[in-house]
Amino acid sequence: MIPVAGVVFFGWRVLDVMLLYWAENVVIGVINVLRMAVSRGGLGVGDGRIDAAIRAAIEAAPQAQGVTLERIGQIMRITMIPFFIVHYGLFCWAHLSAIFFLFDPGDRAPAIVSLFGFDAIPLLIGIGPIAVSHLYSFVTNFMG
Repeated sequence: MIPVAGVVFFGWRVLDVMLLYWAENVVIGVINVLRMAVSRGGLGVGDGRIDAAIRAAIEAAPQAQGVTLERIGQIMRITMIPFFIVHYGLFCWAHLSAIFFLFDPGDRAPAIVSLFGFDAIPLLIGIGPIAVSHLYSFVTNFMG
């Protein structure tokens, strides 16, 4: 309801609301990095038969080489977190550029520079409750 109140009572523009929803994407990306960092999930593709075969192959491997499910999970986290950050960062940059291209009537510099040239109050007011909501969901639904 914060964006609705901002539009109705405080005169927020479409650009302000779109930037707020863009910032929510950034919060979601940060939460996903946290999920990947603390995840202890199993290996596999989601098909029970294939996952069981993967587990059996790993457990049959010589333990002298230190190949365990835990070690493979650590390696996957170490490699997937930077991969996600780079690709999700590129998505967020393209998304931000599209928002400024479509919703900013002014003649501004590229989107990443323009972020410092607009009124950030709507963004700051709205992102706090959104971040708290996503963090609460992460702690209660994912960690819990």
